[in-house]
Amino acid sequence: MKTKKIMRSLGALMTLLALISFIIIGCSPDNKDDLEDIVTVNWNKIPDVAQYGDADWSNEIQRVQGITVEEAKKIGESDSNVTFFFYVKKGPVSFGDKGVFQTSEAVFFSGDYWWGSAKGIADSYLKNNSDITFLENYEGTKWVYSYNDGDNTITWRIINNLSTPLEVWEIYSDQNCHDYVLINPDEEGYSIVENLNNKFVIREYSNDNKIHYDYIYIVNNNTITETKKRYEEGTLTEEEEGRVFTKTSIDVDGFVLCN
Repeated sequence: MKTKKIMRSLGALMTLLALISFIIIGCSPDNKDDLEDIVTVNWNKIPDVAQYGDADWSNEIQRVQGITVEEAKKIGESDSNVTFFFYVKKGPVSFGDKGVFQTSEAVFFSGDYWWGSAKGIADSYLKNNSDITFLENYEGTKWVYSYNDGDNTITWRIINNLSTPLEVWEIYSDQNCHDYVLINPDEEGYSIVENLNNKFVIREYSNDNKIHYDYIYIVNNNTITETKKRYEEGTLTEEEEGRVFTKTSIDVDGFVLCN
């Protein structure tokens, strides 16, 4: 009986030593393949879209033919520069000067996406990385909103800077120039309370701090939806859907500015 207890103790000790050896050696920087095998990346599937053919493809990383979706995910997981890829379900399909793509071909990109319709042809997969902030994710992107039957237009450009996160151009039907403002939340009396992935939240307090408003901006494909919420002493009292901005490629640097 005493011998069996000793053998069980030795067995437990050997298991513990093996586990310690795996932690110290198996997951060291010299064993990157092992590390990649235990890291899991979540992917958000966006069906029936691909990178827009007329968009800027300078952020393309590589194209790989004859693979499965799961194999494509593994490639994306092993490259920290990859933020999304599209996978061709039914080819061949032409994307104009970007080339012809075959069934079971994956195209990998870094940076920002610009979805174009690919119904029945391709699906896209967006790496769900919560470490990426909203401002990092959409730096340099431009968004437009028109109102009063299209007579007035507001254009945004996002900047990866918490002090000045947004440039705004606005033009009215009775003028031929744009008013320009560089938004500084501190000067405007706002505070940034969330800056994460696809969501950006700015908060405005009343003078007595009993009432505050949250302006919530969420990106969904090629739009930014604005929601305004009113809180009184921490309790939500009102919620209002606001403007919807659409992604644009317009040359804002070419706008004529008003004096």
